[in-house]
Amino acid sequence: MGLGYVVREALIDDHYILSGKYEIEVAGTRYAATPSLKALHDPGNERIKA
Repeated sequence: MGLGYVVREALIDDHYILSGKYEIEVAGTRYAATPSLKALHDPGNERIKA
C-alpha cells in the first residue's frame, strides 16, 4: 500500500479521481497505482470477516 496525492487548481471530485491514470515511483521505477475512495483503515477487521 502506498499513499499519494492529487494536485489540481480546479475542483477534484470522485469522477476526476477514478478516471485518471496514476503511477507511484519507488527508487526510480514507476508502478501502476489504483485510487481508492474508501478508507483503507479497518480497525475492526470487518472487511476481513466478510
